Order: sequence, then C-alpha cells, then structure tokens
Amino acid sequence: MEISKEYQENLLNEIIIQCIIKVHQTLGPGFLESIYRRAMVIELIKQGLRVETEKEILIYYEGEEIGKHNLKLIGIDISDEAIHIARTSYPHIEFLAGNILELPFGQNYFDIVFGNFILHLFSYELRHKMLEECHRVLKQDGIAILSVASVHDPDYGIGREVEKKLLR
Repeated sequence: MEISKEYQENLLNEIIIQCIIKVHQTLGPGFLESIYRRAMVIELIKQGLRVETEKEILIYYEGEEIGKHNLKLIGIDISDEAIHIARTSYPHIEFLAGNILELPFGQNYFDIVFGNFILHLFSYELRHKMLEECHRVLKQDGIAILSVASVHDPDYGIGREVEKKLLR
C-alpha cells in the first residue's frame, strides 16, 4: 500500500510541531533565537530528518540562474507591545504590527506560514477566515504549521499578558 503525499506531509508537520514543543518545554523562554535554532536542529536530526539552516536559495528567471538569496523571516502580531518585545529579543528579524485576519502581503508570498499557539484565540468563524488568509499568502507548495494551546500543556498559564482584549 502506497502512502499518500498528503499523509506524508501531515506526518512531517506533526514531527516538526512535536520537536518545537519539546525544545520549548525543555529550554523555556528567554534565550536568543540562535539557541532555539541549534536545539531545534538537534531535535529534528534525532527524529531522522535532514536539516539545513541559513538556507541560501538560487533565483531563476526563465530558466537562467540570476542570483542567490538568503531566506527571510517576518513576524506579525496585532499587539504593538508584543512587537516591541519581539524586536528587542530578536533584532535580526523583521516584525510588523498587523492583523492575521488581514495580512499585509500579496497572494503566494510565503514559503512557510507558522502560527504558534494561535488557533484557540478565534471563534470558529474567525478561525476559518484566519486559515483562508494564511492559505492566501502561502505559495502553492508552501507549508503551514499552526498550533493551539491546551489547558493540558505544561506551559499553560505561564508567561505574562502583553495587552488586554485585542481580539473581539
């Protein structure tokens, strides 16, 4: 019996999410992004995955290589205070204040969309709209990784509220 591509992708997404959770639970908050990245590489390799970091990609125009480009990270949050904290903690990453329900990017913009502990913040209707918006900005063969917080998560209730009642 042949395993479908969709099943393989779902399995890979599950492995990646489990690695993210393990690294977060093991290290906790407050370290530089480079520390989490190195821990993530270790965890992904332990799961038997091939890992590349600081990936440089080739750019082609009509079949001709025209240059190279390092992939770029962009963070977005509705909270100005959260953006300030993120920019202070991760100065090498671009952060924008914005609404995930109306992302300020064109169609097919991102190779990867990652939303950590976000799905539970929305009603069913808004969750559907958020998923449609993530799909809109995701390239055709892109990957979306979205997670939800659980009252059973060991980190539930840990941290501090940045701003009150931003989502209505």
